[in-house]
Amino acid sequence: LKHGVPLRKIHLCGLPVREGFWSPDKPSPAQRHRLQEQLGLRPTERPEVVLLMGGGEGFGQLLNVACAIGDRLISLGYGQLVVVCGRNEEVRKALLERQWPPRREGEWTFTPMIMGFVSNIDQYMTAADCLVTKAGPGSIAEAMIKGLPCLLTAFVPGQEEGNVSFVTENGAGAFVPDEEPDRVAEKVAEWLQDPDKMREMSKNAQSLARPDAALDITRRMCDRLLDLGVELEEVGAGATDSAGGAPSRQERPLQREDRWEHAATRIPMGTLQREEEDDLNPG
Repeated sequence: LKHGVPLRKIHLCGLPVREGFWSPDKPSPAQRHRLQEQLGLRPTERPEVVLLMGGGEGFGQLLNVACAIGDRLISLGYGQLVVVCGRNEEVRKALLERQWPPRREGEWTFTPMIMGFVSNIDQYMTAADCLVTKAGPGSIAEAMIKGLPCLLTAFVPGQEEGNVSFVTENGAGAFVPDEEPDRVAEKVAEWLQDPDKMREMSKNAQSLARPDAALDITRRMCDRLLDLGVELEEVGAGATDSAGGAPSRQERPLQREDRWEHAATRIPMGTLQREEEDDLNPG
């Protein structure tokens, strides 16, 4: 507005996310338990599933943070850890080879789920109780939709700094630098031992969610393109009238309710399907 952009051209839609995050509805406890079981987790009533993500490349202290959280869950006596290393194969291999101490004499051994790059992160977020990650906007937007409290551990100065304030000031999480992995682990343990706090942060997170962002942006763009097409047709119709001829059906301005149908007739049959096939089979 300060630079002269008309208010009608400004829309606050949120950050677009992938289709798995378009629905803000939480699954029922039974559905969530089934999903946890399908993903190889132990179905649980209390909050205990910690999802640790390092972004596509895996942030710098991911290994130390994962080890600290795992050791703290062992000392806590309960908890499950899912680590998504992205393309950081070195960290993934180190975690897979690490010998985790036994939880207690005679009890099962703590075994975290260690993965590389995954395509169904929406399912893991649904199954988790909290998220530990860097302050990337995409991860935060997805976590808000899933109602996941966020423990942020790193950010790109300037570019992502505001994301930390967005989460902490709205009561949807906290920030502990990954240079202090033991403090990160202690904060996770503190959260898991306070279900009421977890529910409050989850509610705050969902209040910030914009699951319709991608569809809203697309809808607004298409509406504007259709408006532009109508304006051009009106100009063409006006030129025809001035030339003394009566506009034909195709030359007459469209009513708003006809625009989508009119636009659809201009897309060749099978075009979208061919584009999808090209995306799946590049080259």
